[in-house]
Amino acid sequence: MRVLKFGGTSLADEVAIKKVLSIIKNRIKDEHIIVVTSALNGVTDQLYELNKLCSSNNAQYQDLLEALKERHYKIIDNLLKNIEHERATRQVKNTFIELENALSVKAYSPKDFKKKQDYVVGFGEKLSTQIITECLISLKINALYTDSSRLIKTDDNYGSAAIIENLTYKNIKQYYRENRNAVIIATGFISSTVDGIPTTLGRGGSDYTASLFGAAIQANAIEIWTDVDGLMTADPKKVESASLITRVSYESAKNMSFFGAKVIYPPTIEPAMRYDIPIYIKNTFRPSNPGTIIESNSNINYRKQYCISSFSNISLITFQSKDISQIENSMLKNIFFNDKLGITFVTHTKTNTDIKFAFSSRHQSLTKSKIDKLIRTDLSKIITKYVYHQNLSMVTIVHDNASALFHKTIVNYLSKTPKNMLESVMYDNNSKSLSIFSDKKHELQILNSTHHLVSSLPENIINSSIKNLYKNTIST
Repeated sequence: MRVLKFGGTSLADEVAIKKVLSIIKNRIKDEHIIVVTSALNGVTDQLYELNKLCSSNNAQYQDLLEALKERHYKIIDNLLKNIEHERATRQVKNTFIELENALSVKAYSPKDFKKKQDYVVGFGEKLSTQIITECLISLKINALYTDSSRLIKTDDNYGSAAIIENLTYKNIKQYYRENRNAVIIATGFISSTVDGIPTTLGRGGSDYTASLFGAAIQANAIEIWTDVDGLMTADPKKVESASLITRVSYESAKNMSFFGAKVIYPPTIEPAMRYDIPIYIKNTFRPSNPGTIIESNSNINYRKQYCISSFSNISLITFQSKDISQIENSMLKNIFFNDKLGITFVTHTKTNTDIKFAFSSRHQSLTKSKIDKLIRTDLSKIITKYVYHQNLSMVTIVHDNASALFHKTIVNYLSKTPKNMLESVMYDNNSKSLSIFSDKKHELQILNSTHHLVSSLPENIINSSIKNLYKNTIST
């Protein structure tokens, strides 16, 4: 029993969808499967924009809505005939009517807006899954359209809801038992509260949907089908020498995805890891390629288990104080857990005398003013020094088996460059990561230089058992 998830890039157009149908048709010859689908490529972004335009009474939303309709109807026309064409057209038409009704709802508070937004942006998965289901039926496959929001139950944290695990697993198990003779074709990304109010699992949440289905039914494997060959040692668009990671541990994959490896959504790892279900990352357009296997630590070559990724527009703030715990608690509570600031990424490390926060925010100016105010009103008496950087590049090396000597070697190498590119560094022992901060103009050079260095370092430096050798050698 396997769960196959197909991302938006695998559903970009009729040509891509035909490849997906071929993969599914070939796979069901060998074993029973469940299929999870994302929205057509780019549709979720368009739905976010549609909701924004409609909420601001911008008439352009009608043009965008019509373009979405035309795209889906065109795919139906090109892929389906006869009764399946009629059914898909009717289903999609009714779904667009439901979408228009959702758009007409007024939102009078920020929470109401996010609640409405979750409802609106989930329609992409419903539309694509309806079409894929009818395509499979046309191929004489007993496919069953499944609205996952009826099974996956969450809290009401709209935009990135947390699942109610026991109820979700119970629902999926029961649904699977009742429909074992069908090929379940399930919507990714969408969920609902216990009261049936639509929620979503966060951007990239379709991966998470597949993992939840896999964990609930104790699948043999979960497959994530996308448009790349698997996890890479770096983004091949930025680093030409990047290579495929054929095997990687759950923990390392989770850390890699957290720090910017975009192939898999970070929460996806946890359910699979708990039940020791391997995750395969495969290329829809090159299905015979081996891809990446994410699994337990056994049978893994640690020499090749590293990833170098990057974020742009990162802010970095460093505090020196005798009361690091108070600064940590105050910053997390007032800044990083504040929904209004649009924090999209945050990580921090601390010692006895200093603490660093690296983060990204959709509202940089507002976030900085809130931090400045917090320092003036609550933290000024306990801070001995602080430094605030904005608009930095953050290049992170994740290596599951790296030593302190390995990290020191990299920092020393980069600090000796003629341009003195480094602003700061941050080491996190929990995630086995070293983050390097610089002006954005140096990002590509640091990415490529670091990738070359890591790929050529000898085993004795990577795996050295020297403890506590690494220090923050670059001052902030």
